Amino acid sequence: MINITIKLGVESRLVGGCNGSSFDDLDKIAEAFGQSKEALYSTIKDIRVEKIKIAYGSVVDSLQFSYRVTTDIGIYHIEGNRHGGGGGNVKTISFESEEFITNLSGKCGLYVDRLSFRTFIPSRQETKYYGPYGGGGGEEFNLRFRDDEVLACILGKSCVYLDAIGVHKGIIKDN
Repeated sequence: MINITIKLGVESRLVGGCNGSSFDDLDKIAEAFGQSKEALYSTIKDIRVEKIKIAYGSVVDSLQFSYRVTTDIGIYHIEGNRHGGGGGNVKTISFESEEFITNLSGKCGLYVDRLSFRTFIPSRQETKYYGPYGGGGGEEFNLRFRDDEVLACILGKSCVYLDAIGVHKGIIKDN
């Protein structure tokens, strides 16, 4: 087992359309701790994606992430809000405790049409692929991460569908 932690890093750009209401799962996490979003950068010692629930058809209907957040006080399991509407086929992806999202790609136009995730498990040097989820429309995008970065948390825009997506990158720290 490799002992690493994920610290909050920078935000990526948003990809997709410009309609819908803005969301940021860090707001939900800040609310759970009764803190400002800015305070989380020093409060959170480790943040990991535990689970993704994605609903899709010809586009991504909705997306919901669940997180494991470690602070000096303890470990918390926080479920983000569902971003988007109620339609589509639902798929739940549960990640191993040492599995990290290292790439988010897909297609987008007015909405996020398709999403795919690539993960890495350092202890086994294993790469996994999830998706694609959604349709074939839109232009391709790829939210790339440096070798020392992973997906820590999502942000974007949504209404009836997932309109746009971006991420808070996490910085890998060896312990």
